[in-house]
Amino acid sequence: MGNVRFYHEYGLVREFGEGINRIYEEMEAAGQPMPEFKQNDFMLRATIRNMRVGELKMSKEVNSEFIGQLKGELNGELNGELNESQKLTLKYIKEHPNCRASDISDTLDVPFSTIDKHIRVLLKYAFIERRGSKKTGGYYVVDNSTK
Repeated sequence: MGNVRFYHEYGLVREFGEGINRIYEEMEAAGQPMPEFKQNDFMLRATIRNMRVGELKMSKEVNSEFIGQLKGELNGELNGELNESQKLTLKYIKEHPNCRASDISDTLDVPFSTIDKHIRVLLKYAFIERRGSKKTGGYYVVDNSTK
C-alpha cells in the first residue's frame, strides 16, 4: 500500500479505487473486449487485449501491399538473395567501414529496427562481419575473394 500512497501524494493517482472501473469504461468506449482478471494468492493478473481476434480490417490496397512486401522479404531470404533495402544497407557498410547500425539508420532515414533486421540477415549470410567492442566496434563487408 506504500507505493500507492506515494503515487497519490505526488499526484500520479487521481482517486483511489477508480482504476479497474476506468479500465472497463475505456475498453467499452473503444469497442475492445473486456479485460480478464485472475487473482491467486497475493497477485492480481490483468489481461487486456487491444483488438478482438479476427476483427482487424485492412483495406484491400493496404493488405495487398503488406502481403507483397512480406512475400518479397521472405522470397529474398529464402532464395539467399537480398532485397533492395538490404542491398542499400550493404552498400552503405561497404562505403563506410566501421559504421554502426544507428549511423546507417540516421543516414538512410530508415527505422533502426529495420536496419537491425537487415544487419542480422547480412551477418547470417556472411556478407558483413562485426569487428571490435559493442561500444567502439562497427560493421565491415567481408572480403569473399580470399574464401
